[in-house]
Amino acid sequence: MSWRAKPTVLLLLALHLTIRSHATMVKWCNGDMWSEPQAVFVGESFEVFCMCNNSTVQLQNMYLKPSHLEHQVASTPVDEYTIKHRVEVDQPRQYIRIYCMSGEDYLGEIYVNVVPTLNVTSFYCRKTATDKEASCFFKELGLAASITKKTYSLSIADLPSIPCFKGAHFSSWIDCPGLFIPRDSDNYGPNYQIQLSMEYEGHNQSKVFPMTLREMTVPEWPMTQPKFSQSSSRICLKWAHTDHLAPVALSQNWRVEIFCSNPKIKPLYTERRVTPMFGQDLCFPKLPYANQGYIFRFRRRYNVTGAPWSTEFESREVTSVADIPARPPVFLTNGFYHDPEKKELYVFWRQLDELELNGPDFTYAAATGTGKNPSFIDSNCALFSDWDPTISGVIYVWSQNSVGTSNTSNVFEVPLLANSESLQIRGLRYHDDNYTLTWQAPQEQQGLIGYAISWCSGSTIRYQICDDQKSIQIEMLERSQLLFQFNQSKLLSNMAVAASYKDKPSGGMSFVGTRFPSVQKDEQKATGLSLIQVVAVIILMVALLSLSFVSFRKLRKMAKIKVTLPDILFKSVDIEIPVPGPPVSITVPGNYPPNGVLTIDILTKECPVEEEAPPEQDYISEPPTPSSGSESSSNENLAYEPEPQTKNIPSPYVTLGTGYVRYPS
Repeated sequence: MSWRAKPTVLLLLALHLTIRSHATMVKWCNGDMWSEPQAVFVGESFEVFCMCNNSTVQLQNMYLKPSHLEHQVASTPVDEYTIKHRVEVDQPRQYIRIYCMSGEDYLGEIYVNVVPTLNVTSFYCRKTATDKEASCFFKELGLAASITKKTYSLSIADLPSIPCFKGAHFSSWIDCPGLFIPRDSDNYGPNYQIQLSMEYEGHNQSKVFPMTLREMTVPEWPMTQPKFSQSSSRICLKWAHTDHLAPVALSQNWRVEIFCSNPKIKPLYTERRVTPMFGQDLCFPKLPYANQGYIFRFRRRYNVTGAPWSTEFESREVTSVADIPARPPVFLTNGFYHDPEKKELYVFWRQLDELELNGPDFTYAAATGTGKNPSFIDSNCALFSDWDPTISGVIYVWSQNSVGTSNTSNVFEVPLLANSESLQIRGLRYHDDNYTLTWQAPQEQQGLIGYAISWCSGSTIRYQICDDQKSIQIEMLERSQLLFQFNQSKLLSNMAVAASYKDKPSGGMSFVGTRFPSVQKDEQKATGLSLIQVVAVIILMVALLSLSFVSFRKLRKMAKIKVTLPDILFKSVDIEIPVPGPPVSITVPGNYPPNGVLTIDILTKECPVEEEAPPEQDYISEPPTPSSGSESSSNENLAYEPEPQTKNIPSPYVTLGTGYVRYPS
């Protein structure tokens, strides 16, 4: 036999042994397995039996094992060939599989179907007064909700049943639309026996829900949105009722829920008895907050015993009528800060809550008693420039929006500030290592009752101390307290402390924070630098590094400069020129640009010439006049007459030491 045939032989041998082994297993027992009952509901139990009359199988070796368990279960002998076991069905499943074994040998198996129990809640049916069909709804409960292979149907008396369907978005609600409701004239009294049936794998279950026509009928909603109208005292809606001629009843009960888009406003609930009439107005009291968005949700039912509430109808958003601001802002206790160097006075107040604004285009306004307006104003403070500290004054502040101004204004009395230092706290410091603010008592302590602590987020806008997106926070302390601890870091905040007196005005607020770098702070950690300081240090370092790099490159380029000088400059110094009289003249050509610059010492170096008596005639002469004669005759006629000393003509020579340099001609 070749080596290629060996795998085929081995495969056939293995297949033969497998078939023989299986044939041996199934021949172990000629008995059977069954259950009582054949199908079981969730929450119930059943008994399963296994019988084997083969003499090779001992009864004490037989046992039953459910497929969902890892171990065998205790079995009870029925006779000399049969055992049984009771199984509890505690979870929904399609079936339960059970094996019958003898030791390690397989004897048989059985499948027992599990039927889900009909278990529903919140069953109800709804129809309008003019409809002949109703829609019914219910919700599945318990283990039955997870079983998929089941169907529901509804029927009344002997009428054909209608199917039910799963609700939208995988909800646990079941919808049964189109249930025909037989009706005799105007009789709303008789009960209808509405039967709900569930079928699963050939097993049917049913449940009956008695219901009257009154318990089904609800008012019909119109197809259009109601029209709202508002006044200073109430809000009304007009609805074109579609059921004002319904025979079931004339009066209705309305349940109205009013929800505001602002989560700070709690919902409002009201119930009303209404007699529907065509074109009727339904009015409610004025909405509690002005210039806010509201949504109305309505439910209705007929005013008869047992009548159900209709489905919910939601209106579009309605904005309440705008009004003037609820009040003016309230000044902070001792809420002023005077800068004597800049002659500026700040006054501070608490912002209004957003529910008090009452209208669009909300702002704050302020003015002094003399009618002077602030040079700067935001949501937290007003700044008055050129403030005279030698006189007292009053400042008024109020609120305003597009409707108008607040009915009242608040007044702040500014005391004399010329000598207010003794009434101000001293040594104000912020410690970021433990988030504390410390200070010392003011010099004047007679009548001192406590301190007003205030803080706010810092701002980078000029003249603005506090970020006006948030209101200023304030706390009052006793006079014995010279420390205030925050619950988090305030490095990016501005903090102030003002002393309060019983019988005299305060000296105003003393600040420390990002806007007041001149105030000495306590030792801060290395990480305690503000963001602006960190950015400034980084920019300075980058600039220094860039400048150093550029300077280094320039110096390297300058080191490579080659200086080239014309040879004539060096010859004019080194070559001895015999001069018959005056010192030799050195001619520098004007059309030869030099590549370098000689020092003055080289240019003024004396030439080593022999001393001779100066000639009687001058070497400065007029240029020869050309003539028509020959060259020899021209030279003979050349005259050297000295220039008169009275003429102020510049010399063509420049004296440099003992030599002369001639201007280039």
